[in-house]
Amino acid sequence: MKMVKCFAFAFAALLSLGTSLAQAQSLSPSTKWHWNKGTIEIETPARPAGQKDVLGLKLPKIKKVRIGLVGLGMRGPGAVENFCVIPGVEVVALCDYEPARAEACQKYLRNAGLAPAAIYSGENGYKELCARPDIDLVYVATPHAMHYSHVLQCLQAGKAVLCEKAFTCNAREAETLIHEAEARKLLLAEAIWTRYMPLMQTVKQLVDSGIIGQPRTL
Repeated sequence: MKMVKCFAFAFAALLSLGTSLAQAQSLSPSTKWHWNKGTIEIETPARPAGQKDVLGLKLPKIKKVRIGLVGLGMRGPGAVENFCVIPGVEVVALCDYEPARAEACQKYLRNAGLAPAAIYSGENGYKELCARPDIDLVYVATPHAMHYSHVLQCLQAGKAVLCEKAFTCNAREAETLIHEAEARKLLLAEAIWTRYMPLMQTVKQLVDSGIIGQPRTL
């Protein structure tokens, strides 16, 4: 019985080690990392002289944030619906490889009494969307493997970006995107939708009005 327990423990340890080694091997060759008590820690690359991070970056206020959405297969349609009920936001462009999926999302704008958005599709649709001067932020919800190229295109076009998870497929890609955002002083964030959902917005309004709880910033 003791022998079985020892074997099970050893097998579990090997599985854990194998997982960690696989994670290490999946990193880009140029990524520097080290072990810290069984945890892989990535070494942050040095920034170019004079370049600062964009954490907490504050930009001049604008009356309305104009948004374009790229990727309307799985999570994208829900994002369109959420954006339609956020004050100060205007959905101006919808993009998907399949034009029918982009067109299908017009219903959320109609239901909210908003003007229809421009439609882009095909392999280069997202590039055409990024070229529009009247878009402030692009929401990216394409398949994971496409996030890097799509987000990079948006940043190089001067657009702030909100990207669905997973952010990128490896650390090297993430480093490049962060560098682009910092160099251009653009907002770049991973999408966390809970606070923008209609239910949460309603709860916030109830709290802020004093109907329930104590007013506070959510």
